[in-house]
Amino acid sequence: FGAADITVATTHQSLRFNEYFDLAILDEADAYPYRGSAMLRLAVERAIKPGGKRVMMTATPDARLFAAARRGMKRLITIPARFHGFPLPEPKIIRKPVFKKGGTEEIDPFITDWLLDKHRRASGQVFIFAPTVKLCMETGAALQQAFSLLSPPGRPQVLQYSHAADPERDIKRLGFKRGEFPFFLSTTIMERGITVANAHVMVLFADFARVFDEGALIQMAGRAGRSAAFPAGDVLFIGEHITPAMEGACKKIILLNREAAAQGYLRGCLK
Repeated sequence: FGAADITVATTHQSLRFNEYFDLAILDEADAYPYRGSAMLRLAVERAIKPGGKRVMMTATPDARLFAAARRGMKRLITIPARFHGFPLPEPKIIRKPVFKKGGTEEIDPFITDWLLDKHRRASGQVFIFAPTVKLCMETGAALQQAFSLLSPPGRPQVLQYSHAADPERDIKRLGFKRGEFPFFLSTTIMERGITVANAHVMVLFADFARVFDEGALIQMAGRAGRSAAFPAGDVLFIGEHITPAMEGACKKIILLNREAAAQGYLRGCLK
C-alpha cells in the first residue's frame, strides 16, 4: 500500500496496518464478516494510532454497542431519517403459513394474491426473502408454478429465485436491478445486495428466528422506500408465529420515525 490521505480497504486488509490511521470509518459494522469476528475487531483497533478515532456506521447496532454507549464508553449518534425526508416504511406482521397445510407445493393464497395485485397494478418490484436455501428453492418452485400462466414459454419468468450456491446468482441479481422481472426471492444474500427504485418487501417464514433476528428483519425491511421518487413501500413479515424479533423490528422502525418527526427531519408522510 502506498501512502495516501484516504485509504479504502476491507476489514481483512486492516491486518496489514499497525497504528497507522488517525481516523477509521467502518461502514456496515453489523455485516459479515466483521460481525462476530474478534480477530477483525482487534485488527481495526490496532490499525488506528493512539488517540485516533473510530466511527462505526450501522443501521442495526448490536447489544454490545448499545451496552458500551450506556456505559459512556462510546458515543451513539442516531440518524433516524433518510435523505429524502420521508419516514421509513413500517412493516405489517401477517400471521399465516407460507404453504397450504400438508405440503410444500401450494403457496397460501394470501401471498400469491398479494403478489399478483402488485403485478397487475405494475406498482413496483418485490424483494422476497426466505431463511434457508432449502426453503428458498421449495418456495421458489411453488411460486413459479403458481405464476406459470404469467410466464408462457419463450417469455422470462415473472419470479426468479436465488441463493449463495446458485451459479446464476449475479445474472439474476443484475436482471432484477434492470427491472427485467418483478419478483425476486432469495436468502439474505440480497439483504444489502442491490437497490431498486420502486421496491416492496415480503419476508416469508419471518418467524424463523435462528436466521431472521431483529437486525436481519430491519435490514430486509430497509430495501423498501429508498428512492426519493418512490419513498413509500409495503413491507410484510409473514409467519405462522409472531417472534420477539418481528415485534422488535417493527417497534424500532416506528421509534425511528417518531424520533425523525420530533427532530423535524421529515418533510412528507407516506400514504
